[in-house]
Amino acid sequence: MSIEILLQQIDTPVRIELRRSSRAKHISLNADIYGIRVVAPIHQSVESIKQFVNSKRQWISKVYDYYSRLKKKIGESEIQKDTILFFGKRYRIKFTKDKQQQYAIVSDNLNQITFHVKDKRSYKRYLRSWYREQTKKILDKRLPVMSSKLSLSYRKISVRNLKSRWGSCSKTGNLSFSLLLSMLPVDVIDYIIVHELMHLVEFNHSKRFWQLVEEAKPQYDEHRKWLRTHSLLVKID
Repeated sequence: MSIEILLQQIDTPVRIELRRSSRAKHISLNADIYGIRVVAPIHQSVESIKQFVNSKRQWISKVYDYYSRLKKKIGESEIQKDTILFFGKRYRIKFTKDKQQQYAIVSDNLNQITFHVKDKRSYKRYLRSWYREQTKKILDKRLPVMSSKLSLSYRKISVRNLKSRWGSCSKTGNLSFSLLLSMLPVDVIDYIIVHELMHLVEFNHSKRFWQLVEEAKPQYDEHRKWLRTHSLLVKID
C-alpha cells in the first residue's frame, strides 16, 4: 500500500510517495529521477511520518532542484516509469508468469518487451541475466571487428555486474564490460569498446590516450556526454 503526501512548506509543492515496508525499522527518505519516497514501518503513524518529512525540508528542496534540472536536460520523454532501455530505445516492460520457461519477446511495433518469467518476484535477477546475454551477443559481434580494424589484440572478455564503470582493461589484456551495455545506443557501445581497446596501448587516461580514442572514434566526446546525461537512467529498478 502507498499514499502520497503533499509537502507545502517549500516554494514548490513536492509530492512525496509513502511506501510501507515490513522490513523497515525506521523512517527513511530516498530519491531518484522518478521522484522522492519516504519508506516507513508498517505500523508507523502518518502524523509521525509527516513530522519526519517536514524535518527534512532542506534535503528535499536540494534533491528536488537537482532532479528538476536533470529532467530538463534529459527531456521528459526519456523519463518514464515501467520502461527500460534496449540499445538506446525506450520500451514499455511487461512481465507474464510462465511455469514452463523464461524468455523475452521484443516488439518494435508495440514498443514493448514482454518477459515470461517463472516468478515475478525475481524479475530483477532475470532482467540482469537477460541484459548479460544481450550484451554478450553485441560484444561477440562488435569487438572482433573493431579490434581487427584497430590492429589490437585482447586475451579474453567477461561481462560483469560492474557498479561504477562501463568497462575495464587489465594489464594482462583482459577486457571486462558492464552487463548493462546493451541498454546503450550502438554508437555509444562502440565508443566504450574503443575506449577499452585503447587501454591496450595506453594504460592510463593521458593526452595521448584521448588522441588515440579520437582517431578511432572522432565523435567520442558526444558519446561521453550521452553517458554523463543518461547514467541515472541506465539501471534496473
